[in-house]
Amino acid sequence: MDDLLDWRLLLVIAVFGVGWAIARVDMDQVVSKARVVPGLIMEGIGSLLRGQRLEAARAFLAAGQPLGPENAELHFAAGELFRIQGGYEEAIRVHKVLLAAEGLDEETRARARFELGLDYQKGGFLDLAEQCFGRLEGTAHADESLRHLFNIHLYSRDWERAVADEERFAKDDISSELRRHVIAQLYCEWASEAAG
Repeated sequence: MDDLLDWRLLLVIAVFGVGWAIARVDMDQVVSKARVVPGLIMEGIGSLLRGQRLEAARAFLAAGQPLGPENAELHFAAGELFRIQGGYEEAIRVHKVLLAAEGLDEETRARARFELGLDYQKGGFLDLAEQCFGRLEGTAHADESLRHLFNIHLYSRDWERAVADEERFAKDDISSELRRHVIAQLYCEWASEAAG
């Protein structure tokens, strides 16, 4: 009988404890937040459908606040929309914020660094793009980054580095015969420029 009374007393205390904890949560704030975020996402989608990419990007950024692992994808979408529209400064800012955010896994950080490199490259900041792409070796974006590094080196006529990039591709590529022809052409460009 005493055991039954003890269990009932513990049950009553537990129920009051749960009730007290629930009362501490501001349900109005939770409900309003639950309505705002999907509304902002829908606003962003509507803006995309109307061809208003900058407004969509801003809506996605607002929906992704506060920044965390669960809403990083909204920031990636916003950054890409800014970049597509030529808003390189905004795209750079979004991807820098992602890169500096707390609690993101290494893969998300690597993706943010890659996207930042694309922003810099499209914006004409080739030295900064090169830095970003160069730091992605050993990540899932390594091959794609090397391709962008190669293009940057070609554009800046840095034949020595372009050859080094292409040789790294040739080492891992099945179609290395074609790669050898590209490397030969790069050496010709390099020699031609050195001669004169």
